[in-house]
Amino acid sequence: MRIIVLLLVLGMFGCSSGDRIGTGEFTSFRDGVLSLYFEDTERKPPRLDTRRDVESTAPYPTEIPGHYGRSWTLLKASSEDTFMGYVIVSWHDENPLDYLALGWWVHFPGQRYPDLNIWQDDVFTHIFLDGPELNPEKQPKFPVKGAASYHGTAGGTFDYFYGENWGDAKGKDSHDEYEAAVTLTADFGEGTIGGCIGCEGDIVIKSQHLQSLIDTIETGATIERRVDPKDYEVHFAPTKFNHHGVFESEEGVSVTHPERIGQTTYYGSWAGNISNRNDSAGNPRLVAGGNIVVFTEEDGSFGRFAGLFSALSEDFRK
Repeated sequence: MRIIVLLLVLGMFGCSSGDRIGTGEFTSFRDGVLSLYFEDTERKPPRLDTRRDVESTAPYPTEIPGHYGRSWTLLKASSEDTFMGYVIVSWHDENPLDYLALGWWVHFPGQRYPDLNIWQDDVFTHIFLDGPELNPEKQPKFPVKGAASYHGTAGGTFDYFYGENWGDAKGKDSHDEYEAAVTLTADFGEGTIGGCIGCEGDIVIKSQHLQSLIDTIETGATIERRVDPKDYEVHFAPTKFNHHGVFESEEGVSVTHPERIGQTTYYGSWAGNISNRNDSAGNPRLVAGGNIVVFTEEDGSFGRFAGLFSALSEDFRK
């Protein structure tokens, strides 16, 4: 099954983007094992799966009714480079073929585990999502007009590089796991979807699923976090979705903060898919996706929110 891909090449002094959709990645979920395959993908990693390449695993509190959830962190290292990954799978216990998979993998070219530098300019991240109800071969039946609201959870890594105003922390960085509420609105008449992470409640630091990955990327320049993400918000301007329910954009993705003067969103992108299954009110029952946004501040500090989100319709949530 083909999946959406959000690709970011991130460096300390620049970033660029690659193919966003249909880069030849597929997943399968059998006997509790998720496998991720790669075909004709530039700088593709070897096959990854949640049995052979697992670093840690834990139950995941999926919000989808009738589903069970689990998360895995993955690691595949060689003498030439390193691949790290994170996968969440939500599945129906009586029908494991009914599953939703979200995750990402990071390629550290030329870097050998455990000496990894996330800020090196050729490090890049793929965010992916897959599952039968995101299958583009089965087109969603969208309402011809009206809107639907979606609410769910977003989470990922909050990385911060400290600039001039941070005293002895200058030139160092911190890496933490964040969690927040995501709120989205789909306008079916306009064919758009937009929303926010952190507008309802705060973005909070909550170490629960990604600690093994964070421990891996921490270096001698890593310090304990000194900046609180709670007043940051990640905004997604209304973005067009196609007849498959797929959306992606590098425009209108921004980070705001009520007190940070001179803050600028340096790069932002988001992508996702609207479910091809409807709730009892006739609206798509969920939206899933990923986001990466880099922001800079006037003292030379910069930060990054990179993560995943899933949100359920009001009717499906009930």
